[in-house]
Amino acid sequence: MIPSTQGQETHHETGNRARTIEILVNTKPVKVPSEVTGAEIKAAAKVPEDFRLFRVDGHQEIPVGDDELLRVHHREKFIASPTLDPAFVASSMHAAAVETVRDAFPGRVVEVDEPGDGTTLVTVRGIEAGTGWNVIRLDLAVKLQVTFPSSPPYPFYGPAGMARTDGRVLSQIQPQVPVDGEMRTQISLTKPYDPTVETLGARLVSVAAWLRNPR
Repeated sequence: MIPSTQGQETHHETGNRARTIEILVNTKPVKVPSEVTGAEIKAAAKVPEDFRLFRVDGHQEIPVGDDELLRVHHREKFIASPTLDPAFVASSMHAAAVETVRDAFPGRVVEVDEPGDGTTLVTVRGIEAGTGWNVIRLDLAVKLQVTFPSSPPYPFYGPAGMARTDGRVLSQIQPQVPVDGEMRTQISLTKPYDPTVETLGARLVSVAAWLRNPR
């Protein structure tokens, strides 16, 4: 058993004292010095040396080299992945998430598009928009990033030009946003996403419910 280092201080190559803090690697808590290299993060997380490491910054995943020295903060998120090959991603987390969407929308057409960059675009066809919109039904979509579910499902998309018929402007709605070469409405509903308690299907159901009663 490896003894706990909580509360201890270590010295890195820089000679500075580095306190031990907790970060998240693939959503799991890992204790590392506040100054740490990419290789040391992977070692602490007990992932293979040839895995690629990424630091999650908002909705971006920034590659971290093995010899790169980082100053990390409490609960900072990292992703360790064996590959960025789309086939690897599509065959695991994305595929399982799509099934939860099919379960959440029985009878609806759920389309899946894998453009080849490791992302997956999931679209539920013919969602009822509810009253007060300039559309009756819409195709509700979300793009899953390579590092889903550590990168949450966000934002969501509807047809371009969505608007309230009473002229009310909603901060969550951007009616003209370019996505993969076409214009769409971006639906920006943000809240914490914990894949251990919420599925992608449940999140899309909550977005559809918000559309029926926007506030």
